[in-house]
Amino acid sequence: MRRELIDLGLRLGQRLEAADQADKARAIYLAVLDFYPDAGPICKALIKEQLCRNDFEGAVDEYGRCERALRAAGDVAAADIRALVAPYLARRASRSSY
Repeated sequence: MRRELIDLGLRLGQRLEAADQADKARAIYLAVLDFYPDAGPICKALIKEQLCRNDFEGAVDEYGRCERALRAAGDVAAADIRALVAPYLARRASRSSY
C-alpha cells in the first residue's frame, strides 16, 4: 500500500506540474508526506517543485525535514536529493558563519 500511494502521489503531482498547477501538485506531495514522512521520492519531487519556483530557502528547509524523517526511519537522505540543494546549503552555511 505504501508504494502504491507514493507512486500515485508522484504521478498525480507530475501531471499537475505539467498542467502548470504547481500549488495543487505541492498539496498532493504534502498529503503523501503526512502518511509517509520518509518517502524519499516524494521529498525529491517536492524539493524539485520548490526549486522550479525559485524557492531556494523552502527547498533547503524541506531537505532538512526530509533528512530528519529519513534519519528517524533509520535511513539517510539519498545523494541525489542532497545534490539538488547542495549549492543552497553551502550558501546558507557561508551566511551563517558571519
